[in-house]
Amino acid sequence: MADVAFLALVVVAVVAYLSRTRGYVFASDDWVYAQRGHTFVDFFRPYNLSLNVVPIAVYRALVDVFGFHTTLPLRLVAGISEATVAVALYLTVRARIAPASPTPTPTAAPPSPRSCC
Repeated sequence: MADVAFLALVVVAVVAYLSRTRGYVFASDDWVYAQRGHTFVDFFRPYNLSLNVVPIAVYRALVDVFGFHTTLPLRLVAGISEATVAVALYLTVRARIAPASPTPTPTAAPPSPRSCC
């Protein structure tokens, strides 16, 4: 039951994210990422003192396929990646604190006390 409730919460969160970011337009970093990635060296040149291979590849692919006229694909990737992190955290925590079985079943009969005599 908790898994279904969590999944519903994740879906609602992604839909709410897409709804709240409806008016999003490309900003300063978006343009920088979209302009890079034309050469192999572009992927490995640091930006803001960090390596951004994956974001540049994602922007490059989305801009090449969908162009600059919509931000929906970028918002979908962002919402799904956030949901993926939440699901991974949920599954990790659930595995760590899984409830123990209520009554352990014995594998063999307990030893009988030895009689003295």
